[in-house]
Amino acid sequence: MWRVALITALALISTACLGSDFADSVEGSWQMTSGKVDGEEIPIIETHPISITFEGDQVSGTASCNGYGGTFEFDDSTITFSDLAMTEMGCSPQEVMQAESMFATAITRVDRVSLDGQLTLSGAGVEMVFEALEPLPKS
Repeated sequence: MWRVALITALALISTACLGSDFADSVEGSWQMTSGKVDGEEIPIIETHPISITFEGDQVSGTASCNGYGGTFEFDDSTITFSDLAMTEMGCSPQEVMQAESMFATAITRVDRVSLDGQLTLSGAGVEMVFEALEPLPKS
């Protein structure tokens, strides 16, 4: 009987800590490996990657061409992005701007997050998968 009580108590403690542990788990930089918006693939362009970085309550990254940033909040498996802003440079070839446009649409629809070796951001008609990037060495 005491084993069942101990296991139940540990499960409740683990669930209560999920939010902060999860935020710590996604802290750092991630690069998109695949993505879809309304069933259409977001182009992955090796020379113009799409990335996302979580640091504290701040989010930033590159959207293929331009940089973006804002804030985010986690609540269980839900994520909310706020105050997102992006620089406004033009890049070529056209596929780079197409990837950026699709990513910009996708991130505004994201409301769910999961982490299972890779980071998945999803929402209404969107899913984006990211791999962790190695941190840069500190000098």
